[in-house]
Amino acid sequence: MVEAHHADPFGAKGARHSGNLLILSRVEHHRCGGVLSRAQITEALKNAKPRTLRFGKRSKAKNVAGVVAKVSVPSTGEVIPIFFTQEHRAHWLQEAGEEV
Repeated sequence: MVEAHHADPFGAKGARHSGNLLILSRVEHHRCGGVLSRAQITEALKNAKPRTLRFGKRSKAKNVAGVVAKVSVPSTGEVIPIFFTQEHRAHWLQEAGEEV
């Protein structure tokens, strides 16, 4: 099961667009969703490394190009890798006022 996570909660005046939205597993959402800020994710996206994921089986498989942003959690020292498609990365950075 997956859940939408707003990095900056919109109940606290956070952005309501996809430049503030992640899709996390239910477990990850409850485990680390509250400690990931939009600013941290934006910073990690600036230095994200290219990655291609393959979804599906055999002849019906599809490659999805993107990047992996590694976000550090200051309170635990844990590093959380998050996959973004190229389009989502570009939109996130654009909405944050960053150069794409």
